[in-house]
Amino acid sequence: MIKVKALGLLFREQEMLVEAYYGKHSKGSGSYYRPLGGNIEFGEHSKVTVVREYKEELGIEVDVNQYL
Repeated sequence: MIKVKALGLLFREQEMLVEAYYGKHSKGSGSYYRPLGGNIEFGEHSKVTVVREYKEELGIEVDVNQYL
């Protein structure tokens, strides 16, 4: 089954919020950092996914104002 993810970068002043994660990655396994986000639910827009994930994980409201 293919899973599609949406990830969001949150900037405040000169800082960027990322999640510390431990697991397998392209260089083997160990610690790494990644943007917060999650799986896009069927029929859901990626913007809605990012807003939902930030609310679920951090309890905060975010606005998506740019796509990369």
